[in-house]
Amino acid sequence: MKKLLKLGLIVIVALLVVGGGVVGAMKFGFVPDVLGLFSTEGAAEPKELTPLEQFGQPPFLMSMKPIEIPVIMNGQVVRRSNFRFRIQIDPKDAAMFQYAGHKLHAEMFEALMGFLPRHLETRDRVDLMAVKQRMRKVADLVLGMGKVKDVLIQGYFER
Repeated sequence: MKKLLKLGLIVIVALLVVGGGVVGAMKFGFVPDVLGLFSTEGAAEPKELTPLEQFGQPPFLMSMKPIEIPVIMNGQVVRRSNFRFRIQIDPKDAAMFQYAGHKLHAEMFEALMGFLPRHLETRDRVDLMAVKQRMRKVADLVLGMGKVKDVLIQGYFER
């Protein structure tokens, strides 16, 4: 009786293993799908999205003139920091930026002249995230709150 149960259990396990292998082979196309388990007729091809559909409109960025800040400590120039900023705005505000861009440049220069020497008294390196936040506040003050979506640091180097 025990032998019969063991034999029956072995037969059931063997059938499950063989059946799973056949189904897997059908799924991956090694064996023809005669049972119709994996039909591809109803599945629609996924539509290829264009970059515009996938990501939306590209950001509208306005470039600014480079800003060079001499960092003066103890009456001597210890380094010069050069920044290139790009301002992300709404395309309909481009004319306003063209009109007030020189004022924004001057205000950013003035803000950096006061900020960098104090900032570098306690640090060896410039914290670019702090500079970005400061320039965002300046841009909001000059151009109006909400007109500037982001201030990007396009380039930075020291000499």
